[in-house]
Amino acid sequence: MTPSRPDLPRIKAVMSKHGLDVLAASSPPNVYYLSELPVASTSPNALLYSVKNASPVFAVIPLDKEPALITTAAAVELARKHSWIKNIKPYKTGVYIVRKEEVSVYAANAFEAFSKLLDELGLRKSTIGVDTSLMPVGLFEKLKASIGEVKMVDATRVFTELRMVKNEEEIRRFREANRILCAAMKKVIGEMREGAVERDLHFILKTEILKQGGDGWFQTTIAAGPEDGPNIYHQPDGKKLRKGDIIRMDIGCVYQGFGCDLSRTVAVGTPPPEAKKIYSVLEEAEQLLIERAKPGVQASELHAVAEKYVREKLDPKYSRGNVGHGVGVELYDPPEISASDHTPLSPGMTLSLEVPYHKFGLSGFNIEDSVVITEKGNVVVSDLPRELIVV
Repeated sequence: MTPSRPDLPRIKAVMSKHGLDVLAASSPPNVYYLSELPVASTSPNALLYSVKNASPVFAVIPLDKEPALITTAAAVELARKHSWIKNIKPYKTGVYIVRKEEVSVYAANAFEAFSKLLDELGLRKSTIGVDTSLMPVGLFEKLKASIGEVKMVDATRVFTELRMVKNEEEIRRFREANRILCAAMKKVIGEMREGAVERDLHFILKTEILKQGGDGWFQTTIAAGPEDGPNIYHQPDGKKLRKGDIIRMDIGCVYQGFGCDLSRTVAVGTPPPEAKKIYSVLEEAEQLLIERAKPGVQASELHAVAEKYVREKLDPKYSRGNVGHGVGVELYDPPEISASDHTPLSPGMTLSLEVPYHKFGLSGFNIEDSVVITEKGNVVVSDLPRELIVV
């Protein structure tokens, strides 16, 4: 796989707008976003994520200097293979590795490497933006101590702005993640019947995602019945599907670091009238969301449309924190389709639009589609049937 290069001119334009001379990523999603180094929790081998506090990584983008990647010397081969950044600054590792060619260690640890890099690039008097609000306190204190009086500001909002709008390659990955997930969900739905075991369906889902070429997943919810269905954090178990069960599927698939998020609702046998009514209203509200999702429309406006419709047609007390969200290197990329997020939609945003309803004693219901905002409106890239599926 050829490493994907981010839109550097756009990144630097946003940096300039926020008065930054250097942008440095420290959290795994942002490191991946800037460098393609597989440090995310959803990477096929998530070891670098698992040791993120013991072996931190920094992706550093100066405004007018060569980008650099600070990582443990044990990951040099990984960085050379996966990252477009060629200026790799390895720090000493505790892992004993015999190589054909010895790796020249740049510094004793990640923080010393960061400080040394600033000196090397002549950036001691620069304003450095780091996603400090996402950094563990211990790492933040070590970084702050290592760079001394250098002006460091929190750049979390800069990453938020950058990650909201995807480039052509990122949209391609979003589309492919959807293709993979739709195929996997169709496979699982085909296996659903009275007596099927929830844990077995979960295994089929994960296996099919990998078979179809996915890296992994954000979440893999398959929740059936009046008590488990409404539980959004339900863990799959040995429960067998029963006639009359309503099954809520809420799945996030990741392909080459970028994900998607889809939901569908399945009934085992003829669903009760109440379930039909609930789903009918949710389906209509979902269609309204999709029709209204256009450039210039605020995320909060979409939220108001869906919430108002469900209150009027189904439940006057209906309340949702969000009816969708951006998706990218994380399950929840900005914007959030909520009452408090007034971000105008822009071409290039990749969104999940959803209208869930959870009722203990009946089940959980959700319908969620993947949408790319375009210049003229949007394109729905998921191709699962939207109606209540009966098996």
